[in-house]
Amino acid sequence: FPSHDRKVMWKFIKHEWKFWLRSPMTWIFFGINAILVLGAVSSDSIMIGGSIGSIKKNAPFIIQFYYGIMSLICLLMTTAYMNATANRDFQYNMYQFVFSSPIKQTHYFFGKFIGAASISIIPLLGISLGALLAPMMPWSDPQRIGPVYWSGHINGLLCYAIPNTIITGAVLYSLAILYRSTIVSFIGAMGILVLYGMAAGFTTDIEKEWLSVLVDPFGFRPASIISKYFTVDEKNTRSIPLTGLFMLNRVLWIGISFLAWCFAIIHGNPSMPNIVTGK
Repeated sequence: FPSHDRKVMWKFIKHEWKFWLRSPMTWIFFGINAILVLGAVSSDSIMIGGSIGSIKKNAPFIIQFYYGIMSLICLLMTTAYMNATANRDFQYNMYQFVFSSPIKQTHYFFGKFIGAASISIIPLLGISLGALLAPMMPWSDPQRIGPVYWSGHINGLLCYAIPNTIITGAVLYSLAILYRSTIVSFIGAMGILVLYGMAAGFTTDIEKEWLSVLVDPFGFRPASIISKYFTVDEKNTRSIPLTGLFMLNRVLWIGISFLAWCFAIIHGNPSMPNIVTGK
């Protein structure tokens, strides 16, 4: 983008940051994620995604997995961010002032999407906070806690939090632009979950494992294929790197979401009526 275009997009990004950083919703979601992971790491009474067996509760493999499963659980949170960001100016009829100025529609939508997507990652950072605070809790079992391996936190962000937020956010933001309907946005979120369920079904047949790599938008299936022969010691000291099938899945779905976003930008007319209200 030329320098002037970057400045325009940066203004929209900063506007979204200011709006959502002042919103209690962002910090409530952050706190909920932190408390859930703190409880899962420090206690046997709380489990996220099932039992972890004899693996250390704060092992890098587990922390990375928590980033993945929480990005799935927080799908409706991402839907709320994207739908509100895409529709706010239309809801209050501010879009008439925005598009009457010399601002390109692409810059407007792209800047607001980047702002909302980056904010959507903040609540997921509560996972790292909860995992780091858990060993300090008086009820935690020292024998189930290992040293801190930052690879689990970093790969959790790189493999799950950031890609999944971009993938789901782009699709949901596209639906919000095209239809400006909260109902359609949440139906889209349910559709993403259906794809995840389909991927789970394909992994039961070893001959169709390659297909599960392609159809899983959250990246769990390629990660499970790569790590299925990891020993307990390996899971205690390493996370799953972003290579091979894992990288293929992430690049494929980011590409699909980018195409959906481009389609919405091209066909999303700012003056298009809401399909529910007809206004």
